[in-house]
Amino acid sequence: MDALISSLSSVSAQLLPIVGVVALVFLCILLRKLWNLIDEATKTVHNLEPTLKGIEMSIDKVQGPLDSAVKLTKSIDELSTKTSSGLNHASEIAGENVNKAKVIFQEQLEKAKAILAKATSSQKQDPFERKDRDYSEELKEYEKEKVDHE
Repeated sequence: MDALISSLSSVSAQLLPIVGVVALVFLCILLRKLWNLIDEATKTVHNLEPTLKGIEMSIDKVQGPLDSAVKLTKSIDELSTKTSSGLNHASEIAGENVNKAKVIFQEQLEKAKAILAKATSSQKQDPFERKDRDYSEELKEYEKEKVDHE
């Protein structure tokens, strides 16, 4: 057993530097590939920079009209709210005043009826007057006679 351990120790002493060098080579290759990946990402970002600036300028151009549209929408909402409240208030006032106007109109109508009744009762009626008589025939004859005389 001691011989096995001493032979493994001597093999390990000879292989350890070789394994270390291989590990360092793989580490260098990995670092080199990582370095190239970072360089390519940097180039890609630099290539995208004009595109991003163009997009930012477009967004800035669109932002002004969007702000105006937002202000217009808020103004329309406020106008709608105020119009609605104004119409509600007007309808409430109209509802209250319709009843008052109805009462006043009824009173005036009753006064007019009373005055008319008093005026018609004080007039003398003609006993020869016929209320239901149709005078259209007499009117036609009169017009015919008038045309014949001319």
